[in-house]
Amino acid sequence: MDENVARLVAFFSVVIVALAVATGWTWILALLGMDFAARAWAGGRGSLLAAAGRRLARVLRLEARPVDAGPKAFAAKIGLLFSLAAVTLGVLGLVWAAAAVALVLGACAALEAFVGFCVGCLMYS
Repeated sequence: MDENVARLVAFFSVVIVALAVATGWTWILALLGMDFAARAWAGGRGSLLAAAGRRLARVLRLEARPVDAGPKAFAAKIGLLFSLAAVTLGVLGLVWAAAAVALVLGACAALEAFVGFCVGCLMYS
């Protein structure tokens, strides 16, 4: 997979998490979780964020930087778990706990987006 696309998708995830935490709309994290699932098990097919990332990479004319997709798929599975945990906590009325879990997810996505450090990939190896 393309590292540049992965970083753009991570940036989109940061924006979604920030929106969810700022508004208290934890349901947005359910949508993010579905996108993580598409990236984890369908190779990105069905992922709106991956499609947007690929398109933006083309528009920005970013040169493809291939990386192993296995660790990125594992990281997407971890993202799915964090998304589901935050949504569950939000549904249970534990808003602060949901926000805390979402912020950890956002911090990991920010590391990928801005620094190129994939926490899930590190856990994978």
